[in-house]
Amino acid sequence: QRKLQHDATYSPAQRKLRYSPAQRKLEYIRQKSASAQKIANEQFCNRSTTTSTASTPNQADINLPVEIRESLKHAIKCDQKSMQVEGKVDAFCLPVCLICDRVIIGCETVHKLDKKVVLNAKTKFSVESYNSFYDMELNAELIKQYEVAGLEGLLLSPRATRTTNASTGDVHFSTCGNCYNSMKDKGSDKPPRHAIANGFAIGQVPTRILKNEDITEEMCALLAPVRPYAYLFAYSAGAHKSIRGHYSFFEMDLTHTGSVMNYFLKIGTNPMVYVVLNGRMTPKQKELVRQRAELDTAKMMELLEWFVTESGHPAYANVTPPSECPQPVVMEDEENANNTDKEMDPEVEHTFAGASYHFASNHDPNVETGVYETNQQFVASMLDRTMPTLLVSGGEYANLKELKLENVTPLQFPFGQGGPKQPRRTRISYLECYKLYSRLSLKQFMRADFLLVLNHMHGRLLSFNKAMIKCKSQNCGTTLAEKISTLDINDLNSAMMMIQTGQDPKGTAAEYIKTIKASCEPIGHSAEAAKKNRRRHFALCDYFGESSLFVTTTPCDECSFRVKVFVNAGEEQTLPSLGDLDDEDHIRQCYFDFEVRKRDRTLYPGACSLVYQHLMQIVTECLIGWNTKTKTGRVGVLGKPLAWSRTDEEQARKTLHAHWQIWLEWFNACREALFSDNEEERKRARDTFIEYVDSVICASYPDFTVAHVCEVSDEKETTQILRTQPVNELFDECKDKNILRKARHKDHCLAINGEVLNCKECGKAYSPKQCMEMALAHWRQNSTNPSIEERQQQGRSGHKNEEEEEEGEKPEPATKTYIRRENKDQKVNNLTKELEERGGFDQLLMLLTGGAGCGKSTSVETAQEFAHKFCMAVAIAFNDYTFYFTSTTGSSAAIFGGSTIHGAAHLNRSRLDDKMRQVWREDVKILIIDEISFFK
Repeated sequence: QRKLQHDATYSPAQRKLRYSPAQRKLEYIRQKSASAQKIANEQFCNRSTTTSTASTPNQADINLPVEIRESLKHAIKCDQKSMQVEGKVDAFCLPVCLICDRVIIGCETVHKLDKKVVLNAKTKFSVESYNSFYDMELNAELIKQYEVAGLEGLLLSPRATRTTNASTGDVHFSTCGNCYNSMKDKGSDKPPRHAIANGFAIGQVPTRILKNEDITEEMCALLAPVRPYAYLFAYSAGAHKSIRGHYSFFEMDLTHTGSVMNYFLKIGTNPMVYVVLNGRMTPKQKELVRQRAELDTAKMMELLEWFVTESGHPAYANVTPPSECPQPVVMEDEENANNTDKEMDPEVEHTFAGASYHFASNHDPNVETGVYETNQQFVASMLDRTMPTLLVSGGEYANLKELKLENVTPLQFPFGQGGPKQPRRTRISYLECYKLYSRLSLKQFMRADFLLVLNHMHGRLLSFNKAMIKCKSQNCGTTLAEKISTLDINDLNSAMMMIQTGQDPKGTAAEYIKTIKASCEPIGHSAEAAKKNRRRHFALCDYFGESSLFVTTTPCDECSFRVKVFVNAGEEQTLPSLGDLDDEDHIRQCYFDFEVRKRDRTLYPGACSLVYQHLMQIVTECLIGWNTKTKTGRVGVLGKPLAWSRTDEEQARKTLHAHWQIWLEWFNACREALFSDNEEERKRARDTFIEYVDSVICASYPDFTVAHVCEVSDEKETTQILRTQPVNELFDECKDKNILRKARHKDHCLAINGEVLNCKECGKAYSPKQCMEMALAHWRQNSTNPSIEERQQQGRSGHKNEEEEEEGEKPEPATKTYIRRENKDQKVNNLTKELEERGGFDQLLMLLTGGAGCGKSTSVETAQEFAHKFCMAVAIAFNDYTFYFTSTTGSSAAIFGGSTIHGAAHLNRSRLDDKMRQVWREDVKILIIDEISFFK
């Protein structure tokens, strides 16, 4: 059939020529290329010669369609429904593949694999077949870690989601798409290439020996039996600052650093692991860093004992159990006035605020030598096929081929199994191994130090694979490719020796060395990659015109519950209960959960990266509407995309975010029509554009219920109406657009104070923050004490009065609105009288003074917390001005998020508007002035 299709592309005269198959293929490619080029030229000419008069009929039909509801449904389904535990609203679990132990994220399909299918293919996953292939006996503890109930004797992931059909009783397990499709091949006894049974039985250190949370960077460095790096752990801190780490890896020669662990264990120190205390630090901070560097001797010794005697790790086979725990070298200066700070804020200063990890810059590949020091080493490695796997220099102990990742990072491979160089029944490349490690559900593969090494290995191998050999033009009728075919390895070694000694070699070998060129395009931060991506972006601008939208997405992973779910992949995680905010036990529980999330984000940045990839997939495919397989777009929340480009970067707070440039269908036509000479056309384009902006750029508020008191005043009394309704029914966006403009101004926003919502009845302005506080206050009150209306409703429905039943009276319908008539002055008087009875004063004037650390800041925080609870109890809106913190200096005011006193009093303004006066007349209840001694 292919031959008939091939012959059909030629005329009868051409077919009579009886071209050879190679000639026919070349002619077919030439004709297809010419046809494609002709179509492209016609499209370019049509696009270039399009005039305004020709496009006028189409301008009336310009439409920018969007699809928000269905896109959001699809996004929520991919984000939450796939992780939500069946039958539980507040429980989530990240799906894990049964066969390969990889997490399933984003829009990837979670397939359900029947238990019977797994049992029918048990020869692929059995422990016996694994031991038979590797001619060994797997560690019993390792086998137990990959044991699934009902599937004993098979190497499968126990973290896979298990579901049971209620009607048939069939059991299914979550499986990724690659493994699910590979299971359809019933004729092969080999496992899928990513399967645990395909040499990826890695396991983790037993929790009885060491928990993942107790692993430190210094411990990882000291435990490595083969150390190709020098490790430098530098810590910096100071007054009012948390302790931060800066971890560096420096290349070492294996001649000096390999296989000498016994010696280091004997002397108890390690000259390759250094801990440095930098700059000014408080004495307590120095003590904390020393304690962190000293490690836990008991845990370290127990872990070393387990590695040597129980793990079966090949690198520890000839290591004698140590008698003392090895320690890193701590480097610091003697305490003096220049490097020691006084303790000011212990709560902040005694915490570790994460760390940054990096290699020395000379490890990065370049376009001349690739990942090697010289061009000659690069050429030799290509001929010997010694692909770079780690950042090391070769030595007598081990060369690049022999060095194993599992020996350098034993805590990631505690049983010595699963390394990239391990032989496998189903072949898999090094690059695929690296990708697999970054998606495993095991926590140790989410640690920053290992991911740094893995990322460099991945980038360097890609650079090596992208290396190019430039075959120059013919020289005397012979091409370089033909010369290379006659090249001898001895000639090449001789030429490289001459180049290294400063001589100028001649001949084919020298010419070949000069034609080798590396490619750094796979290294994302390299100049070559930036140049290539910049060229691609300009090509999009040249083809589609200027981008339609510039969009920024910033998923916040700080203390995120989603990160906690990803860290504990395969384990059910429950949202914190919504208890009473006044309950101390509930507050402690929430604070503990908050600290756990904060710790997970710091310890496992790999989970944050997976969360980011998960969300970017959802944004790309569900919200924007781009099909990554067909490279086509559908109508999404922004319109129908034609193309897009994305730049990922890290913020200062260690959170990833993306900048998008998106090209939308009909958007450029609408934009051009805004400047048309035809007035009607401009108006239609303007209306279309306004409609598009209103449908896409909008603020939505959750359907939470708030309790708002509307005050309707007349000459005699004030009527207060308590309205309990959802936010979108009770409030509306302010009609005055100048308020919205001022809210975006860096100075005028202080006067607006975020109050862009107005009550539909009384017109009083509120900010979204105030609405949230009112909603929380209403929820708290109803969760602990049922409202009057609810109690009345319960009484009417469950306990009817017998007299009402006899008389046949119908109960009044329940309502959430009641009218309370009370004179405003009388309400204030009653409240003032009650406070006076409790010992309150008309106005409190207090001078709070004392030395450093005596508790002034704590007293202010306590007073602020009390004021907030008091306002919530009496239904008074609490905003940034209610407890107004000011100071004579900007630095001290920033501690509580306040402002300077001269700025708060508007001393730098020539005139005040009503809004500024209203803040001081109505909003400010308590005024705090810090650093009052600076006043004259």
